[in-house]
Amino acid sequence: VSASKENCESEKSKKALGATYMSDVQKLLKTARKKVGCRYKWGGSGPYSFDCSGFIYYCFKEAGVGKTKIKRSTAYGEYNQLGKYRVRSLKAGDIVFFSANGKKSGINHAGIYAGDGYIIHAANPDDGVCISKLKYMPAVYAVVRNV
Repeated sequence: VSASKENCESEKSKKALGATYMSDVQKLLKTARKKVGCRYKWGGSGPYSFDCSGFIYYCFKEAGVGKTKIKRSTAYGEYNQLGKYRVRSLKAGDIVFFSANGKKSGINHAGIYAGDGYIIHAANPDDGVCISKLKYMPAVYAVVRNV
């Protein structure tokens, strides 16, 4: 059975739905923003405490989004799962991976790009889940687009 144009959702009709329609990126960022202020805990994957990779895992799982279902791992492990989606430019919802030595082997942190030069991430025990300016972060190793 083929669908006619009248039966298919268009971008215009999605916008007309207003608040009832959310893109995958919007769902992801809404989930991430709700967790700002939660505490950092090494090995934590929610719902009230997180490490950086646990935060990524939780946000994608709770939002129900992603081209690839992320398995709980370290930042390095998550990059290994998602590296095939590597991109050169940043868009909101992208996962940003940081490396201590500028190489894949040094990947030690990750966050979700929120747009306008900011990331949402489980930073450290002092700051917990917070929003940070990307320009003050360590060197970016890779950007991955999973939504």
